[in-house]
Amino acid sequence: MIQVLIHQMIVLLIRVPIHPMAALLIRVPIHQMIALQIIVHMILKGMMGITTKVSTMQIMTDTLMAMVDQLNNNLKI
Repeated sequence: MIQVLIHQMIVLLIRVPIHPMAALLIRVPIHQMIALQIIVHMILKGMMGITTKVSTMQIMTDTLMAMVDQLNNNLKI
């Protein structure tokens, strides 16, 4: 599930050209970008064998999916 999520994010980043990404970064509040970085970092740590509670991973995954959805919505504007 996590690997699929990371893969989807990478695919999303590859598909989106640089200019919309720059415009997107301007639109997305800074605190959300920082939160996204922290979540990705925590997920990667979890993948590297540091045990985390399943509920915590689920919350992070849900939050990450919500952020990806929001990014997708911003790109449609």
